[in-house]
Amino acid sequence: MIALELILIANVFGITGTTYFLGMIGLFLFWNFIDIYQLGTMANIDPSGRFGAMIPGAQGLAMAVSPAVAGYLLGEKGDYQVIMWMLAGLIILSIVAYSIVYAVLRNLNTTQTSDGNEPAMIETIY
Repeated sequence: MIALELILIANVFGITGTTYFLGMIGLFLFWNFIDIYQLGTMANIDPSGRFGAMIPGAQGLAMAVSPAVAGYLLGEKGDYQVIMWMLAGLIILSIVAYSIVYAVLRNLNTTQTSDGNEPAMIETIY
């Protein structure tokens, strides 16, 4: 959320070298914190670890494709504000997606506990 706020502030005040730098620092600094939740969620969904092992590959693919997408969006004008809006939109999309997964897992945990079964491992994430 803080990274999103930094990106949106950069868009409101215009893209300068400083606002772009602060937005990118915020994004990549908080990316490391998100990885912990992402891997924890995958461990709860798939105890075998197969899907968790795919996360670095998916991130590598995204890092390989992103410069091409950013170059296309920049176009000949070189307007970095388009890139910052795209980042803000993707952060919002990821927050929504994670919230849906979290709600489903929390509901699963509540259902298993009320049935008298062993509680799900979701408690390790929150």
